Amino acid sequence: MSNGNIIGRRIREAREYCKLSTKDLAERITSNYEKISKQTISHYENGYVSPPPGRLVEISTILNFPIQYFTKAWASADEHTPAQFRKHSAATKKSRSEAELNAEWVLRIVSILQRYHEFKPAQIPQIGITPSIDDYPKIEDISVNIRNNWGLGNARIENLVQLLEEKGVIIVEIPIHGDLEAFSFWSNGRPFIFTNSDGEKGFYRTRFSIAHELGHLVMHKNIDPEILDNAESHKIVEKQAHKFAAAFLMPKSTFGQEITRFDEQYWLTLKQRWGVSFSAIMMRATDLGIFTEAQKTNYFKNHNIRQEPLDDETRREAVDLLPRVIQELDTSGKLKTSALLDEVGLNEEIVRKIFSSFIFKYS
Repeated sequence: MSNGNIIGRRIREAREYCKLSTKDLAERITSNYEKISKQTISHYENGYVSPPPGRLVEISTILNFPIQYFTKAWASADEHTPAQFRKHSAATKKSRSEAELNAEWVLRIVSILQRYHEFKPAQIPQIGITPSIDDYPKIEDISVNIRNNWGLGNARIENLVQLLEEKGVIIVEIPIHGDLEAFSFWSNGRPFIFTNSDGEKGFYRTRFSIAHELGHLVMHKNIDPEILDNAESHKIVEKQAHKFAAAFLMPKSTFGQEITRFDEQYWLTLKQRWGVSFSAIMMRATDLGIFTEAQKTNYFKNHNIRQEPLDDETRREAVDLLPRVIQELDTSGKLKTSALLDEVGLNEEIVRKIFSSFIFKYS
């Protein structure tokens, strides 16, 4: 990537983060240079021309990004497989772009951290699967095999975040639009899962979302992006990840023996034991043939699935890997947090707003 293209891409990233149009940015430039148009900003961003040094400094000031942000090359750090978003509608395109920018900042941070810290190798198997409903039985087998390979048997998973971090997954909490909930991808052989940092989703929904994203990492690493852009095939891909999450969190041979009756009071015990919502229990029990489709339909018709018993009483599993690495490097003096921010080209104000859940957790 040429220097002009680097600068252009960074201007676009910073401008979009600040929620400014090219016209907005052009109108805010008040230097001694000639008045510029939104077309000039577009030319900068597309790499057709480079802004004069003085103008780049002014753009940096207006957008409140350090000047080094606009000149640092991060091409290899930014590379990743297609992000697996819950929704791909036009209405969420802007939300996806914002989430991916935050994710790319995380990738750049991790690329610096791994010079000083050896992250555990990824132990996530890749088992390609076609987007077909006929593959649902195969997903059950995939889940069983992974559990057996990881020594989990058919028992409850005590802490899913901790388990996946041990298996080399980097899990990060960032601001994500509510409709997206979570997303994942592979980057340079490393699996990443991003969850919502706002805390509104709670323990049970977040835990299922993480298991859902694990399904994508296992089954859809090399998926054709065109499949994700097609509404029907994307819907099947999402259902496959849901089927995986349910099978992984609620094994047929054990959970299937415990979900013996349609009794919500009894489900409270199952919810706490397996770490899953009533909705997940209902869907899984129906898939296993324990409840009927009519019972499932009637349940969802008459219940508020957004607010269930115990939802406000259980804390989310702590995302610990990156906070711990950053703190250890800062304490040892190997990499001060200020030096990390300087190298990645993000100021403290931006990082506190975007990554407060982990960068400054210990400060």
